[in-house]
Amino acid sequence: MNQPRFSPIDPISRYSEILFGLLMVLTFTGCFNAFEAGRAEIKDLLIAGIGCNIAWGMIDAIVYLITTLTERARALRLLQQLHSLPPGDNRGIAALRDALPDPLATICRDNELADWQSRLRQRPELSQSRIFRWNDLLNSLGVFLMVFLSTFPVLLPFMFLQDPVPALRLSHAIALLMLMLIGRGLARYAGSPRPWLVGVLFAAAGVAIVLATIALGG
Repeated sequence: MNQPRFSPIDPISRYSEILFGLLMVLTFTGCFNAFEAGRAEIKDLLIAGIGCNIAWGMIDAIVYLITTLTERARALRLLQQLHSLPPGDNRGIAALRDALPDPLATICRDNELADWQSRLRQRPELSQSRIFRWNDLLNSLGVFLMVFLSTFPVLLPFMFLQDPVPALRLSHAIALLMLMLIGRGLARYAGSPRPWLVGVLFAAAGVAIVLATIALGG
């Protein structure tokens, strides 16, 4: 069976990884006292923010790889189970129904699921696919880069502005804009008729999450 050469990360995962990285660095800038900070404190902020997102980028990349392999192994196990059962077997129908999202599982009839099982039995190569693909490593690297690179727009003002007060204000403005764009992107993907409104609400929720994290010592 010919495997697809490249399968990109789905939009929800892309936006989520950028959001994780952004919220992580905001917990640092939110605690930063620009009025009392000197160049040494700014340097510490940059090192802490970048270092934290490198660590979390690695963690998210590993979690993504584990999740992907687990889901694919479960799907292959289902295909192998369907291939080993005779067409129309109630166990195969039940397994197919359990694997479907709830709305589809509700409307699909048993004879339709039996037809799917029969058609899957005609493609035995589907159940012989490899669990691991090189594309998984590329996507894991992509997850790491999304978490890591999401740090820099928020930290750039501290790199180029000498005065920490306007740097902090510009940093927070950039973070709010990024949160709005993430919310808008997710809303458009979900088909919302008001993506910008969702973006504004998303930014407000992100700020609330960061403030709560800071208050709890995060």
